[in-house]
Amino acid sequence: MDDARLAVLQKRVAAGEEEGCGSAYAQAFCAALGGGYALPTASARMALHALLRHYGLRDGDEVLVTGFTCSVVLNAILRCGAAPRFVDIDRHTLGTSPESVEAAITPRTKALIAQHTFGVPCAIDSLRALATHYHIKLIEDVAIAFGSKYQGKPLGAWGDAAYFSTDHSKPLNSLIGGMLYTTDENLYERIFSEYQGWPHLPREKQQALLEQVRVERDNFTPARYRWHNFAALFAGCDAPSPFLDADYTPWAVQGDYPYPAKMPTVLTTLGLEALRQWPVVADERCHWFKKISEVFYRNNCGGMIPAGFQNIGKEVVPLRFAFCLPAVCGPLRENKGLWRAVNAFFPANWIWFQDPVVCRATDITAYGYTPGTCPVAEEVGRGIVTIPLDVPSPYADRFMQNVENLCRELQRLPRA
Repeated sequence: MDDARLAVLQKRVAAGEEEGCGSAYAQAFCAALGGGYALPTASARMALHALLRHYGLRDGDEVLVTGFTCSVVLNAILRCGAAPRFVDIDRHTLGTSPESVEAAITPRTKALIAQHTFGVPCAIDSLRALATHYHIKLIEDVAIAFGSKYQGKPLGAWGDAAYFSTDHSKPLNSLIGGMLYTTDENLYERIFSEYQGWPHLPREKQQALLEQVRVERDNFTPARYRWHNFAALFAGCDAPSPFLDADYTPWAVQGDYPYPAKMPTVLTTLGLEALRQWPVVADERCHWFKKISEVFYRNNCGGMIPAGFQNIGKEVVPLRFAFCLPAVCGPLRENKGLWRAVNAFFPANWIWFQDPVVCRATDITAYGYTPGTCPVAEEVGRGIVTIPLDVPSPYADRFMQNVENLCRELQRLPRA
């Protein structure tokens, strides 16, 4: 976003313009999915929390969720008084396992969160059948799978409702934000009546978001990205955070923003721009996934790619290129050569799902997770590697050379 457009947004924030283009953004979002109803939220977890509250979840109720999730999802569940009950993933899709779900259902189970991972659909038809059979609500977690389909039907349209994330690491980038989505008009109208009373993020938070847009535009490039964190140390610790940082704990903490909150104008404007660019972005990610796959198969490493990454460009729009080390190789962190090769792309510490609960603020047991509960998720997490698929053209050759170097390191590993 250029300086002129940022200046316009600055004026709208300073003037306290709240509603902005939220309705237009919701309509464009639904159009991209082929229909439905949507409500823009300040974060995806707020959309999930609103759904759980609307469904009447309370103390003693259980919500099934993968042990391959983010702490903010668990925070949304715990805020309702409900308890997360962890289910395993399918190693081929990296999404929710129907077999694990069926084994975990109890009389206290009131909702199932079906997670689609990195653009790959989970077996959502089987989960839909289980939810119907056991009379539990099916909520799709499409935070990292916007644009993908399953059997020709968009992800998000299989459940009773869904939530999407538009955080800056997600398929659509509005810096932070989310969307509550459903194809059920009656559900939408009931939640909309509650949504109308939601507050907006404070103006100070919106100003901080606007400044973060400038920071990421100017610094989140391959040439400057690694220096950004060092520069941030000199930016001043007193500067207000643009992010919703209070939601990573296993308890409700009141941050410097309301919970839940509507998506402000600065974010809906970014969301509309992301939707406008989406067809090109989706094609580019599919292109780079296929290019990396070719290198992997040529180097006899293709077996590490989960089987769910098929139909790329047809039904699957990948967010990341993901592969999993065989268990015999041991944890990624213990292989120094491979760790260096991964760091050539981006900080390997930031790989998602190395832990059953990522981005947590305290010990994993505080979120209700007991180590060993989800053995497949834990095994996959020890060896998962994900590579970003947004590759600026000036860096394309270097990027592919990094892929070749990575495969050379993989060839040195023991095989099962």
